[in-house]
Order: sequence, then structure tokens, then C-alpha cells
Amino acid sequence: MKKFLVFIAIFAAMLLVSCGGDSKKENETPDSADTVSDKDGDTADSDSSDTEQGEKTDSDSGDTTQEQPDDANSQSDDDSGDSQSDTSDSVDDSDTSDSGDSTPDEDADTAPAIPECSGEASTFPCIDPEFGLVWSSVHDEELRQELAVSHCKDINDGGFTDWRLPTIDELRTLIKNSPETTFGGSCKVTDPKCRAEQCSTSSKCSPVSANDETGLYSKLGDHDTFWSSSVQSDNADNGWTVGFNMAAVSSQYNRIKLGVRCVRGNFKIKNQNACLPNPCSTVKYSTGKCTLSGTSGYSCECDANSTWNGEDCAIPECFTSIKTPCVDPNTGTTWSKKNLGLTTYDAAESFCENLTEGGYSDWKLPDIDQLRSLIQNCSATEAGSPSCKISLENNCISSFSECPCGQYCDLDSSGTYSKFGDTAYFWSSTETATTNIYWVINFYSAAFVNNDKESGSNEYGARCVR
Repeated sequence: MKKFLVFIAIFAAMLLVSCGGDSKKENETPDSADTVSDKDGDTADSDSSDTEQGEKTDSDSGDTTQEQPDDANSQSDDDSGDSQSDTSDSVDDSDTSDSGDSTPDEDADTAPAIPECSGEASTFPCIDPEFGLVWSSVHDEELRQELAVSHCKDINDGGFTDWRLPTIDELRTLIKNSPETTFGGSCKVTDPKCRAEQCSTSSKCSPVSANDETGLYSKLGDHDTFWSSSVQSDNADNGWTVGFNMAAVSSQYNRIKLGVRCVRGNFKIKNQNACLPNPCSTVKYSTGKCTLSGTSGYSCECDANSTWNGEDCAIPECFTSIKTPCVDPNTGTTWSKKNLGLTTYDAAESFCENLTEGGYSDWKLPDIDQLRSLIQNCSATEAGSPSCKISLENNCISSFSECPCGQYCDLDSSGTYSKFGDTAYFWSSTETATTNIYWVINFYSAAFVNNDKESGSNEYGARCVR
């Protein structure tokens, strides 16, 4: 019986403790130390319960004081809070970083890789490492120039949509094995500086005589003729092309159908130098060949009658040298050699029209103002003299009666009245009001003469101008 009562008492005590623990959990927020104690399963007696209530009994005085948080617990709580806060910041940063990087990463993953061009084996689009241009595959049909421009604007090749028809300079970068016509070569065609027909009249733009079908002259193995977007400046119905079968740069009627290859990207020159793009292609009297040298970084090869001065191909000035062709430094007129014994006007005119001197073939007989500019040491008839009214510029060429010029200087056979030292009669191309009567200058006396075109003598001659 006693054992039974003891059992009942223990059961009741356990039930009381259990109910008190549940009540405590519902009404208290334990500190870290309490939590640890509960987890360890320690049983709290009444003293420990008092301590858990935040009071501490002084054994000597019996006073109670408010317990301060345990330092370790306080640090632990702080660390726990910091840790949670840091974790939250880290996630936010990570999320922000991932969000910011996601687009470029996706672009990098999805952007098409661009291989370098490698001749006929090229995979298109491909990039020319020398100039940084990206080239498309060849369109499967030939087009007129206008439609070629539209085609390149509209295509999607290799995932790219920013294509364009290349300029003549860009198209020339694909030429190989032809130093005259590849970009920077002596062929003078360039956009926009030299797009007129005369820019391609020399053999420099058509250096190859034999047709090639193997792709010898193309970096991409092409052997057909392709359109550029460049228009001939003096004929809008023509456009510039490259014929890769002969490495030729030429203009074609823009309605014929030719090959189309598109380009994208920025025009860059891998090894920049002063000859690229070719500065000599538009230099007057230059052959178009550029060489790296000199203080300007390059020099242009000049024709046989001019000399590179660091900026231009300059032909010699007249009157300081007997060499011709030469340029009059005062008027800018270029003069040829003389030819005497031209007894008729027609003979003089024919001489100039058929003359090739210094590589030039565009000579003509000078007008009376040009011829008069050669008079010196005779104030009565020199250019600008008020005593001689004959002048094409002033529209006074009809006759001596309308345009007085009867004065002249004393006869002299030393050539003193000519800047060239000439002592003969020279034809001009200026006709008087009387048909077949032309103005002539007699350099023996710096006198004006009007002669019938058939009445010359062996002392009549010509100097030509251009």
C-alpha cells in the first residue's frame, strides 16, 4: 500500500512539472542559456526556476538584483543576428550581380562565333583579320546595284542583321596578288575622293591581262565581278565594281546584274601606316604609288616630269630651267616645248592636239591671253598693259580698230621679250572677228599680229598648254 502511495505521489509530481513546463513555454521567451538547458534535458528545481525568471538571490543579504545578460549569450545573439543579416546581404548582392550579368552572359553564350576568313574554305560569316571587316556568304543570284544595296540591308546571315553593301575601298580589301588594285594600291579609285571615270583610266586599275577562274586574286576565292555601293561621281548611272577574275577595278552600268557579297563591322587597319589608305591616289602628277619614308611618313612616286616635295608632286617652274613640261608660277599654266616651222594654223593646232609630252596628252594651242602672259620687258604689250586692249577675258578680240594695240617694242633677236627666250611668231587659238584670221604674237618685238590661218612661214611655231 505504501508503495502504491509513493507511486501516486511521483506521478503527481511529474504531472505538475510537466504542466509548469508547458505554461512556461507559452509565456516566456527563454534566452540562449535557457534554450541550451532545455535542450540538454536538465530538470530545474525551484531555485533554478527563480534564476530563469531573471532574478539572482544574494546568499549574504537576500537582496535580489536584475540579472544582466550573459556576455557569451549576448555575443551569440549578436553574432546570430549579424550572421542572418550578412547572409541576407550576400544573397541580395548575389542576386543583383547575377541579374546584371545574366544578359551579357546570355549574349556571350548565344552570340555567333565569327571565324577568320580562310580563302575558299572560309565559313561564313567570317572576319578578315587584316581590316576587321566581317563578310557574308555570296548571294545565290546576281543583282543590279540598287537591289544589291537593298539585299544587304535586309539579310540575316549568321545571326547578324547589320549588313551593308561594301564601298569600293572595302571591296578592294579582298583583292590579293595585285598590289595596284588592292586597297592602298596605285589605282586611284577611292570613295569619296576619286569616283570619276578618269580615276580608273590608267592601267593601274586593270593590271592583269589574263582571265583567272581559280580565285587567285580574291582572299575569299571569288572569281566573279561584284558590286560595291560606290557610285561613279560623274555618271550616276554607273557604279564601281571589282572583277576578281582579273583583279580589276572598273565602273559598270548600274542595271546590269553582278555578284553580291555583304559586309559589316568597322573598317580597321591592323598595322596602321601612312600609306593606308593610299594618300597618293589623288595627288596630281603622281603615279599613285606610296612608299613609307620621309618626315611626312610617306612619299608619292611622281611622274617623269615632277618631283615629290613632301606634300605634292611638283613639276618644275618655267623660266628657271629649260626643262619642259613646266608650270608658270604666276598663272599656274603648264607649258610644253616649242615647235617651229608650223606655217599654218591647222599645223599648229594639230601639233598640240597630238602631242604627248611628260606623259600628258591633253595639250592644246594657247588662247591669246595665255600666249600674252609670256611677254616680258615690253610695257606696251605685257599682260595688263592699258595701251593694248586685245584680251579674250575682256571680250575684245575682234580687230585692231575695236581693240587698239598698235604699239610694240624695238626689234630684238636675243629673246628678251619672251619668258622662254623665244624669237619667233607663235600662233594662238583665238580667232578675230574675221573668219580664218587668228591672233599671233611676234616675240621679236612683242607685237600683236593678226594672220590668215594659211599665211604663216617657217618662223611661225607653237607652244602648247594644259
